[in-house]
Amino acid sequence: MALLVTGCGAVTTQSIYEGLRTQQSLKDAGALQPSEKMGTYDSYEKDRKKLKPQE
Repeated sequence: MALLVTGCGAVTTQSIYEGLRTQQSLKDAGALQPSEKMGTYDSYEKDRKKLKPQE
């Protein structure tokens, strides 16, 4: 089943990132001091491209 979903392109790096972001929000919902919130996927990609070595 997972192979079929992956083959369709439904599982993307963006969907995985957003899933992790949602999990963090749910985990921090009852915390007295929530951890730092993750940014959007677009900001993550911008930061990631800045860190890549220039070719």
